[in-house]
This record gives sequence, C-alpha cells and structure tokens, in this order.
Amino acid sequence: MSFLKRLMPLRADISLQVEKLNVQDGEPIKGIVNLESKEAFKIEVVRLEVRVEETWKEWRQMHTSRGSQSSRTTVHATVYSNDVPLSEPFDIARGEKKDFPFEVMIPMYQPTRGQITYSLKAVASVKGRPDVTKEAHPTISPSRGV
Repeated sequence: MSFLKRLMPLRADISLQVEKLNVQDGEPIKGIVNLESKEAFKIEVVRLEVRVEETWKEWRQMHTSRGSQSSRTTVHATVYSNDVPLSEPFDIARGEKKDFPFEVMIPMYQPTRGQITYSLKAVASVKGRPDVTKEAHPTISPSRGV
C-alpha cells in the first residue's frame, strides 16, 4: 500500500444507534453499530470502546528559571475502559452495509474530585489506515430503591 493511501481516511460511514441514552445503574445499554462502505477493504475488527472518565480542575505548581508559578489546569483520568469486539476480521465490498448489535454494561461511578462522563465509541479498524469512528455519551443514573 502506498504511503499516501495510508494517510487517507477510509471511504466508509459508521453510525452508533443506542436504544436509550439515559439508563439506570445495572441496566444494559443496547444498540447497533452500522457500517457502510464506499470502497472495498479488509476490516481488522469492529469494536465498541467503553470509557468512563473523571475530569476536575486543580492547581499545579510550575517551576521556571524566573521562579515558581501556580496555574489551574484541567485533569482527565480514565476510571474504566473496555474494548468490546463486535466482529472478527472480514472483507467488505464497495456499497456493502453491515449491522453489529451490542449490549454492554457500564458500571456507575461517583465522582471523587470532579465530573464523571461516560462514552461509547464505535470503531471500524483497518490496518495501516485511520479508523472510522462515531461516539455517543450515555447518562447513567443511580438505580431506584424499592
């Protein structure tokens, strides 16, 4: 494969359809990843990347030749990460459409320093080319007591 071809994004569309973006703690998130190709290529894997991240602001001390300075920075920490494969490697033809249903559980986290965000990202991975991706941000609420 030529060097320039490796830099070109795939001519494909991917979509991420989630049944409900607002779920209760302990409730699975269900949906479908749709992939439509506009060229023929070999897919290494279609996967769903599940992430939970906490974001907060904190003061940081920076030491320079002129002395120390404090600055407020935004800090991101991944508290949960899981890549869920939705396919094995396969060849896809130009104009072909494929659906990949999924059902995942995301644990609920309480923030310790800032704000918790949840994300789902559908990824079609092809060796040597940029991935085709689509992202969604579900909300997970505490389960209701009975």
